[in-house]
Amino acid sequence: MRRRHVGVGAELTAFRILAAISCERLFWETGSRNQAVKTRAESANREISMIRTAMIAATALAASLAASAPAFAADVVGLWATPGNGGQVEISRCGNSLCGKLVTSDHIKTNPGLKDIKNKDESQRSRTLKNLQMLYDFSGGPTKWTGGKVYNPEDGGVYAGTIELVSTTELKLKGCVVAPLCKTQKWTRIR
Repeated sequence: MRRRHVGVGAELTAFRILAAISCERLFWETGSRNQAVKTRAESANREISMIRTAMIAATALAASLAASAPAFAADVVGLWATPGNGGQVEISRCGNSLCGKLVTSDHIKTNPGLKDIKNKDESQRSRTLKNLQMLYDFSGGPTKWTGGKVYNPEDGGVYAGTIELVSTTELKLKGCVVAPLCKTQKWTRIR
């Protein structure tokens, strides 16, 4: 068992408590009831009770903080694999918000010059999908970002989005036309 170093003040307090309890027992067993010793023992018992209460409160506080905070210290910035079509999205910081661009997909690997032909805005249909910004204006953190927009090149739609970092290797991206009409994807960290 490893012995922890306790400060001098705590050692003196513990010594006083033990001394008072020992004196109380000694006088109690011998039949002598010294009021001063009895008062000191009662004081020591109150001090023990207060210390015990403080320790319980500190333990409860530590447990509640541990339960409310994520058990990881990761950053959402990085390269993420989407669940379909071999998509990879690079999430980065854009000023005070998060943004993300489509780095590659199975379709882009087949045709690197693939255009954004399903975009609802005809003027945007000539841009290439490779390195196309598809996530923008997400704010918040450190584990949840809201208020962002998600562009889906598969249907040309822009959706209200949230990003939630589930663990160091997984995030949830949620896109909504209008709540509750939402779709959630789980992305896996590549790097």
